[in-house]
Amino acid sequence: MTKLELSKQFKDYPDVLDVDQASELLGVSRKQVYKLLGKKAIPSVRIGRSHRIAKTNLIDFIRFGKIKNVSVYSWTSPEPCGMLVSDNSKKSAGCRRKGMNAS
Repeated sequence: MTKLELSKQFKDYPDVLDVDQASELLGVSRKQVYKLLGKKAIPSVRIGRSHRIAKTNLIDFIRFGKIKNVSVYSWTSPEPCGMLVSDNSKKSAGCRRKGMNAS
């Protein structure tokens, strides 16, 4: 399945997913998603006790079984906050943590 086909299929989901949404899209349990996140098979950001996953990273995981060529990903803001998105994306989510201002 191509990235465009998957993007159309997942259009009703937000750009940043929680574990429940990721498990729904992958068709696996929440526990399995946490295992994948723990193995760093899918890049994510921890906010408090919860994980957030960029939809593009989940699509790449579905297509390739792993995140290929991580160098094509970049920070969403000048200050690294952990969230990675494709360089092809024109939107920037940025970091909203105390002491960190996104430009």
